[in-house]
Amino acid sequence: MLFGRELRFSQQLWQQEDVRCACEGTLACSTCHLIFEDHMFQKLDAITDEELDMLDLAYGLTETSRLGCQICLQKPMNNMVVRVPEGIADVRQSVDIGKNP
Repeated sequence: MLFGRELRFSQQLWQQEDVRCACEGTLACSTCHLIFEDHMFQKLDAITDEELDMLDLAYGLTETSRLGCQICLQKPMNNMVVRVPEGIADVRQSVDIGKNP
């Protein structure tokens, strides 16, 4: 693990799961949505209003959902387990019905 870096930099996570970070950590999407175990969720830093706004758009939102790009890795997180939702909400894949594709 790269302690002190955002969870989105964890190669172990990205190699094993289909997780994207489309906005590169700028809080402009919810493609890095992760679901934490209760005991680990309680240890995370406080969630911001901006992250809550993006989580509202996430697929499969739960009480322990967070965006991976907003989680800074710390030693107590070593060997933690996170779940990846079955799908993602990515507005880049949307088509505006009012426009021609």
